[in-house]
Amino acid sequence: MNPLKPKLKVIAHHLTQALAIALTSFLIATSIPVSHMPYKNTEEITNEKELPIATLEEIQEASQSKTTTIIDARPKPFYELGHIPNAINITPREIGSYENLPEGKPIIVYCFSPTCPDSQKVGEFLQKNNENIKIFKEGWELWEMMGLPTETTK
Repeated sequence: MNPLKPKLKVIAHHLTQALAIALTSFLIATSIPVSHMPYKNTEEITNEKELPIATLEEIQEASQSKTTTIIDARPKPFYELGHIPNAINITPREIGSYENLPEGKPIIVYCFSPTCPDSQKVGEFLQKNNENIKIFKEGWELWEMMGLPTETTK
């Protein structure tokens, strides 16, 4: 076996992580503010109704069970780079056309951080058909900072 092969694997892994971080930073820096994005069938989203807050413990428990649906409201490229286990990706832009959510099942929605409005927008829209909606305000930022398990789709 080539003695450089294990070292090359480590270097490739670190380069992949650095590239993912650089891509994420680029996408954040160049993204259109959420307030400028067109929304499908979501004219009633006002962001005025404060939804109940889910704790870190609640979303950790939900990520390990199938009794609660977890929704990642971040744009698809971020979801694909990493998300909370068992989360599905539904952004405010596509929520009006999404039809596959089980009715009556508890839902926790999260986004990037406490300042990201997308989880509130998705949660508010879903609350029309389900009263059991919570927002994980701290979002992906806290989840990742705590070193909790993640999944990727690529």
